[in-house]
Amino acid sequence: MKRRAMLQGLMVAGIAVAFAAGHKVARRSAGARDRDGGSPSHPTAGFEAGFRGSLTRDVAGARSWQEAKEKVRERWEASPAPRVDYELRDDTLRLLEKAPVADLEAWLRELKSLDQTDYDRDVPLLLRQMVLKILARRSGSSLIRSLVGNPTEEGEGDVDDAMDHWLEHDPVAALDWLDGEVPEVIAEYLDSYREKALVALAESDPAEFERRLAKVDAEIRENVLESYARREGVPEGRADLLARAADSPHGEAMALWKGLLRREGDDDPMRAYSTLSELKVSPDDRAALDQALVSWLLITTGQRDGGEVMQAWVERNPGDQVPEGMLESFDDWSEFYSDDAQAWVAEQPAGPRFDVFAGVLIERGLGIHESADGMIARLSDTTLRAAMLRRLKESWEKKDAAAAAEWERGLPEEERERLKEAEVKRVSPSDKPAPKSDFTERELE
Repeated sequence: MKRRAMLQGLMVAGIAVAFAAGHKVARRSAGARDRDGGSPSHPTAGFEAGFRGSLTRDVAGARSWQEAKEKVRERWEASPAPRVDYELRDDTLRLLEKAPVADLEAWLRELKSLDQTDYDRDVPLLLRQMVLKILARRSGSSLIRSLVGNPTEEGEGDVDDAMDHWLEHDPVAALDWLDGEVPEVIAEYLDSYREKALVALAESDPAEFERRLAKVDAEIRENVLESYARREGVPEGRADLLARAADSPHGEAMALWKGLLRREGDDDPMRAYSTLSELKVSPDDRAALDQALVSWLLITTGQRDGGEVMQAWVERNPGDQVPEGMLESFDDWSEFYSDDAQAWVAEQPAGPRFDVFAGVLIERGLGIHESADGMIARLSDTTLRAAMLRRLKESWEKKDAAAAAEWERGLPEEERERLKEAEVKRVSPSDKPAPKSDFTERELE
């Protein structure tokens, strides 16, 4: 017992020495952040001047690992903004990098989120995230197997986060491990993890990236190239991506173009639209790339610019047709931003396209009967309008039969006749479920 206590004391003392040795480095890195415009703007800039070194001194005086942990947490709780207190985070990282892996994993399992709304002040959660990141980088597959075999309260969430940290830190080791026998929860998403690791490898070791990319199947290679192009699709990398696409098989070229367009769309949608117009591709390929770009922008811009994204697509693609992919993207957007979608549709001229987009909103908003009634009245397709009137009546009767009857009596005679015909024929514009997007979680990462 005495020997264990002595070793533990030496470990704490060693951590303190590491803190002291790395303190000048931390000051230099903090200075670099100042020159880059990072530190002066955040709220801890003045506080840090008197705070530097205090964590080092506190931990140096700790008699045990338990006491060291408590002192770290006290300092985090004392910081006015721990999430952006870079000096504190640098000091804590050096502590975690020296502490035994077994102790870190035990601490990970001890730290519990406060479940408060102020994420920036949830010290246990912030510390837990840091501990998990360092653990994943230091112990990789051992941590993954431990989290799978003895799950934390976060369950698969911790496994996935740990995998992401490891893939980013050491993609070669992670890829080699993924080629062997892995736990079932990892095998379930094996291709996704491989894709993430390859994308990380492209940044750390381009030659090894190309060597390993050539060995995976076409689907994985195309997914990786799309993510790769999204990462590299800055103005300086644009020419290289376009040149690579020009010399690539069709599927890989489409992936590279799609990734480039999405990256440009994130930075400046007008730049992406311009690139799309310049690509020498077939009409079908252009339409596919256009729809993929719109799908991405509707998800990423959401309420902010969703209507502008839809209007830009309409202007690029005149006519009456609405491809299924576009309808799916609009359907997804309108589900989360129904007010914005209704505002955009309301500005569209009457005609076949209005009918298609309005039909999605009417189906979704039949419970808001007065709103649906107004949109149904603008439908140019009389068969569709009659079918929608029937469905609106059925929905309204379930909620308020008297109000539904009053609404029906107020319809123009011609509309009442169409409604009666629809009720007899039981015509429906579509009895199949509303289309769902094939937009995957992988594409948002």
